[in-house]
Amino acid sequence: MDDVPCLGRSDMLRSGRAVVVCVVVASVLVLGATAVLGQAEQEALPSLGDVVLKAAATYKGLTSYQDTAERAAGTGEPLAVKIAWAKGPKFCVVSAASEVYYDGTTFTVYMPPLAQYKQQPCAPEMLDQVLQENQWRPVSVAAGIVAAADPVAEYSKVLAEAKVVGQETVRDQECWVVEGKYKEPAPEGVTHPPSTSVKVWHRKTDGAVLLVNYDWGELLRSRYVAQGEAKPRDGRAPAELPIPAIMVSITAGDVQFNPEIAEDVFIFQPPEGAAKVDAFTMPGQAAPAEPSE
Repeated sequence: MDDVPCLGRSDMLRSGRAVVVCVVVASVLVLGATAVLGQAEQEALPSLGDVVLKAAATYKGLTSYQDTAERAAGTGEPLAVKIAWAKGPKFCVVSAASEVYYDGTTFTVYMPPLAQYKQQPCAPEMLDQVLQENQWRPVSVAAGIVAAADPVAEYSKVLAEAKVVGQETVRDQECWVVEGKYKEPAPEGVTHPPSTSVKVWHRKTDGAVLLVNYDWGELLRSRYVAQGEAKPRDGRAPAELPIPAIMVSITAGDVQFNPEIAEDVFIFQPPEGAAKVDAFTMPGQAAPAEPSE
């Protein structure tokens, strides 16, 4: 028994601390190993082609589509946006800020804050041109990608340098995240590089777009350049304009594929007091003068 060392209180305390330290270190190592294993279990990123082809197949088979999305810009309050579309095409996009309708023959833009609306006849074959004239190019872009013989090539034209960069959850739904540079269309003879950074979240199961994020300031500058306006305001170049960086995100809500949609949803009914105009005017602003003969 004399050969057995006797532990005093201080030795016991040191031993106890050593045990605690060993337990903590072991726990950290186990947790670290678990995290590494969890990362290893994540799905490998698909190619851009895999994501786009799945999305194109989903949208190509649609006869109708309905959603209540949310548009957020900067620090402002999110805006609810109701979207309805039917094969034909017919569609409406309605929010508190603006309403757009196309019933197959007439294109209408209504501005609730101004109580003013514009209308123009529009045959289906002219819709793409009308959309671009009214700054609704994203609608025609999406339709062009779906209808293209090579959706991947068309997608890559719209989003240059597009690639799948990760996976994230949008409203509890797993998505692949695609990043690229959007290029604003330009008149013939005007060349400019794609400059607006865009991120798109495609749902893993069917490729449906659940979220789009971009910088409005970048988009506006690129639009000036694309339109050939080297010095659009006060003699300053687009890069010199005091345009703030405003991040815009559009998040899908309750997406419905092929729902029953009543025909009158796509027909604009002027609210009481709404005025039909040739050009929108702010309160106190004079309407544009008629062109001289």
